[in-house]
Amino acid sequence: MVAELGKVIIGQAAVIEQVMLTLFAGGNSLIVGVPGLAKTLLVRTVADVLDLKFARIQFTPDLMPSDITGTDIIQDDPETGKRHMVFSPGPVFTNVLLADEINRTPPKTQSALLEAMQEHRVTIQGRTYTLEEPFYVFATQNPIELEGTYPLPEAQLDRFMFHIVIEHPPEDEEFEVVRTTTAILEPNFERTVNGEDLIAFKRLVRRVPVADAEHALLALFAEGTGAAPGCLGHERIPVKLRDMCDARIALDHCGRVPSLPYGTKPHRLPELMTARIECHREILITTASSRPPTAG
Repeated sequence: MVAELGKVIIGQAAVIEQVMLTLFAGGNSLIVGVPGLAKTLLVRTVADVLDLKFARIQFTPDLMPSDITGTDIIQDDPETGKRHMVFSPGPVFTNVLLADEINRTPPKTQSALLEAMQEHRVTIQGRTYTLEEPFYVFATQNPIELEGTYPLPEAQLDRFMFHIVIEHPPEDEEFEVVRTTTAILEPNFERTVNGEDLIAFKRLVRRVPVADAEHALLALFAEGTGAAPGCLGHERIPVKLRDMCDARIALDHCGRVPSLPYGTKPHRLPELMTARIECHREILITTASSRPPTAG
């Protein structure tokens, strides 16, 4: 599958690895990078290689929740002549959903994805619709342009397994990008993995044995806090994780995936991979002291 992605995506091995872990561990990812680094192309190519249904939503300030989930519309019955309500599914009813520039829409609209990302279903007008498996959400975000953007709610960030950062490619890869994008590119993909394989693989991941000692280490890591030395008028500043449980689950699931080709013993995730799991869950809490500083 990596070789098939390489027919379109030049370089970015670490990014592709994190996308693969997202697929096989069963999660969602937030992709951050400046425009022009093939974020959209990467997600669309992943869906094409896996032969999955793909949908893209361009998030804008005027986007409404119903534009994502769908809504009921009035339709005439040609036989009876009467009107009745018919549900028109939104773009969320797909396998791979790309939420492009997700931070450009208000939290009210962003929240339309919460149930879909966590429970793979949506509730509209009191009716619940189950989404087709497998289902993934990849959201993109521009780290430079902050004007007209809205910060993602904590509940939204907690539903992303990875915070994937796409860096500018080195000179040799950039040359190859220019060469391929200025030519006619019609790759033929060999689809060795499909949606049913991903569903089976996600179940297999959860069957990989993990020792209690490893679970204890994961819990300690997720609950770990750092502290900065106290200064005048301020107490220590702890660094906490937003959602300890989600961080632990993400670390657990992604730690099992690389172990499958090597047997039943889970392998440790690289430090960079661990950082990508936890960095968007970290917050700084500053507690200001109301007591005046004392001399000596």
